[in-house]
Amino acid sequence: KTAIKGVFAAPQFLVTIGKNAFYGTQIEQVQLNEKVTSVGEAAFGGCLKLEKFEVSPNNKKYKTNSGVLFDITDTLLVAYPQGDHRKSYSSPKTVKSIAMSAFDGAAKLEEIRINEGVAIVPVSMCFGDTVLKRIYLPATTKLLKAGALDNCLQLTELHIRAVNAPEAETGAFGVMFPNIAVR
Repeated sequence: KTAIKGVFAAPQFLVTIGKNAFYGTQIEQVQLNEKVTSVGEAAFGGCLKLEKFEVSPNNKKYKTNSGVLFDITDTLLVAYPQGDHRKSYSSPKTVKSIAMSAFDGAAKLEEIRINEGVAIVPVSMCFGDTVLKRIYLPATTKLLKAGALDNCLQLTELHIRAVNAPEAETGAFGVMFPNIAVR
């Protein structure tokens, strides 16, 4: 898979991009046609050179906002382009959920701010983000899934606005915090 690189322009007949379809490839840009109706879990995870998504304005299921892939209603953040040059990213206020591996391997992100309304931090949300230092989670956070923050070796700050600490599944922090204490 790592040999796949450059621009991926979805052919007009393509309607589904499967789970892990491009995981770990060297693609730099993704262009989705108007007929794509399904993008599988972690389809673009680990694509460290991926700088932006583009979606046909006629697509009825997906769109982009500042190069980030969302469902058409802006309630699901599907994938952040891992090769994007931003150091900080804040999800739009409309987002209610984040797809698995959405920020997986984001090469330049030092800070992620998730908006109010998101309740679950998904599996491998930001696995292996090499420069990520700070994450801000909303008061609506109820659950951190297994591996959600795994292998984020530079992560030193996790801010959660919740009055009550959210549940963290076994392995939510992976091996990066061997002596974690929730206060």
